[in-house]
This record gives sequence, structure tokens and C-alpha cells, in this order.
Amino acid sequence: MNGGPPKCTPVEDFSMPFHLNVLLNGASSIGLGNLIHIIGSTISNPSSFQKEGTLMMNTLRTMQEIFDISSVHLLRQKKMSTLINPTSHNPFCAYRGENGLTCALGCLISDEDYRPEMEGRGVSVPIVYEALHTDCDESFLMDLQGCHDDYEPEEWWAKLHEIATRWELSTLTMEEQCSPR
Repeated sequence: MNGGPPKCTPVEDFSMPFHLNVLLNGASSIGLGNLIHIIGSTISNPSSFQKEGTLMMNTLRTMQEIFDISSVHLLRQKKMSTLINPTSHNPFCAYRGENGLTCALGCLISDEDYRPEMEGRGVSVPIVYEALHTDCDESFLMDLQGCHDDYEPEEWWAKLHEIATRWELSTLTMEEQCSPR
């Protein structure tokens, strides 16, 4: 052991986030605590995956990551994301709704992946499922979508707990960031 700072050979590929350069070039020497912090900050700040409007990385999100992002989003937004049907003039749930609102899955779809033709289609349609960058069970994603679409915002807390229990997920992030009043 040389006692100096870890030797990391920088990768001159700016399409790769800094933390991936560290992981690929010297993860064993940065320490587990730092590695957890780097990965955690990326999960809590999905925009860190982007540079100048382009998706920098195409990693698949885990079920826990999706639950954490979606549950915190819904509980902070406190409103359903809807659009008005131009024919019937009735509101319908939307991935991207009026006033910048997004649904439980819409919040996971990047600007680059979003297409207006997704609206009115379920998660099992390839254009929607592929935009979520996951290989999670569609039933889990449908549960999250159903929480937004079929329940009132004041019911979301309990419903999200039910979803977490059903899929054996932690509610720690949701509870820490959005504890009910």
C-alpha cells in the first residue's frame, strides 16, 4: 500500500458520468461509504444522469428505485395528472398532464423518451414500457399507475404502503421525505 490518494486513470469519455469513471477506474480504493453516497445521490437526483439534454446512461432502474422516485413524487405533487379529452371534454389520467403535472410513471419518463402518443396507453404498450428504462414486472408498474389513476391523492399514502408490502419494498425513503402531516 502506498498511502497516497487512489490512482484513477480518467476516462476521456464525457458521455459517462464522473461516478462511473470512478467506479470503472478505482472503485476498490474510494471506500464503500463514498460509493454508497455517489450511487445514492444519483438515485435521488435523476437529472445527474443527463448532460446537455441527452441521456448519458441507459441503466435499468430497479423496482426499489422506481418505487422511491414515484412514491415521493406523488406524495409531494398531491394532485392527479390529467388532460381533457377533446371529444368528451372529460379529464383522463396522463403521463404528462396540465400545469406540468406527471403521474406515477410519467415522472420516470425523460423528456427525450416522452411521446404524446403514449397518452391513453397502458404500461404494457412497448412505447411506454421502454421509456421507463426498467425490466420490472409490468404488474408492479400497473400497481403504481393504478395508485395514481384509481385513488384520490389523500389515499395515496396508504395505497403506496400496500404496494410496498405486496412487492416487499422498503418505504423508508417515502417516509423520510414525505411523512404525513
